[in-house]
Amino acid sequence: MVMPSLLYRAGRDVVLVKVIDVRTQNKSGVIFRSQRVAMDGEILDTHEALIVRAYFRDLAVPVMAGQWWKVTGNIVRRKFINHHGFE
Repeated sequence: MVMPSLLYRAGRDVVLVKVIDVRTQNKSGVIFRSQRVAMDGEILDTHEALIVRAYFRDLAVPVMAGQWWKVTGNIVRRKFINHHGFE
């Protein structure tokens, strides 16, 4: 089931994501880790995860692992390099 999208604003990226896990969820908002998926459910990149931060003024229901969300915002890419120097 695809949940309603967050408020759309011009000039921002729109992606469909599947929630992997919820880091934190409180009265202020939610932060969760997710993967980009296609409309048929195929994961687009298994090595890439998106961290989504949303404020509860934009949400009407709690976020749970396994849900699909259509999110809108600016995507910022960051390289992760572990303590051994590998990306």
